[in-house]
Amino acid sequence: MNQHGHSIDVPLSIDESALTGESLPVDKGKGETAYSSSVVKQGQMMGIVTQTGFHTFIGRAAHLMTATQPVGHFQKVVNRIGVILVALVLTAVAIVLIAKSAAGYHFRDQLELVLAMTIASIPVGLPTVMSVTLAVGANQLARRNVIVKRLMAIEELAGVEILCSDKVRRSPSIPRGHRSH
Repeated sequence: MNQHGHSIDVPLSIDESALTGESLPVDKGKGETAYSSSVVKQGQMMGIVTQTGFHTFIGRAAHLMTATQPVGHFQKVVNRIGVILVALVLTAVAIVLIAKSAAGYHFRDQLELVLAMTIASIPVGLPTVMSVTLAVGANQLARRNVIVKRLMAIEELAGVEILCSDKVRRSPSIPRGHRSH
């Protein structure tokens, strides 16, 4: 509205970089949606609030960021390996118990052997090896200017076959605005 109360159709200049990552503001006119967490850089306009809280675009994104996956792909594979190891150990224990019982060994001698087999088969170093491996991966990514928030994100990204992005890293040798034809 101007000072005489008449409507003026001048677009707003809105910074949506928190949502889109774009460094330049975008123009929004009458009837267009301005998202929560965007900042008006220039202009003024009346608006209607249609969504609040977790119902907004940024609210849904924040909710997705806080939602945790209980078990990642790598953890599932490790758990599967653990289940297979337990099944193998139980099978071996059963075979040993049957064989030793048939040979006439006392139950106490069998129990000592079964206990030793069970303890020896538990991979106590596996979580440590996993953590160290992921930490080495995080260190290598950090050298390439990649910040890793969670170590498990490394193993999740390792399973990605195609990564789509609208951001392009420009070569320092090619000035902006120049393209090779």
